[in-house]
Amino acid sequence: MIQSLLLITPLLLLAWAAPEPPTCTDGGTLYCCQSTLAGDLPLIETLANVSCYNLTPEDVNCIGTDAPIDPDTGCVGTYTCCQVTRLAPVVGLFCSKPPGDCEGGPENCTNILDKFGDC
Repeated sequence: MIQSLLLITPLLLLAWAAPEPPTCTDGGTLYCCQSTLAGDLPLIETLANVSCYNLTPEDVNCIGTDAPIDPDTGCVGTYTCCQVTRLAPVVGLFCSKPPGDCEGGPENCTNILDKFGDC
C-alpha cells in the first residue's frame, strides 16, 4: 500500500503543477493579455475588401500585456503572440493565438503599407 502511494505521488504533483506557457514560433512575443480586440470583424473585413487591402493573419490586438499569471492555472487572460511590442505594457499589436500565424517572418504581418492594391 505504502509503496503504491509513493509511486503515485509524483504523478499527482505533476497533475497539480501550473500549465506550461505556450511558445511563439512565428517570431512574436508571448503576452498574457487582459483583453483582446479582434480586427477580423465583418465590418473591418468588408472595408478591407472594398479598399483592396489584404488583412494580415495577425488580426488580434492585445490590451494590457501584463495580465497576472496564476501559479495554479496559468494566464488569467488570453495568451497571444504579438509582433509589435514597443507599446507594452499598454498594448501589443499584430497578435494571434500561440504558436502564431505570421508566416514567412514578422515583416509579412507588420508591413501594412504594402498590403494595398491587391484586388
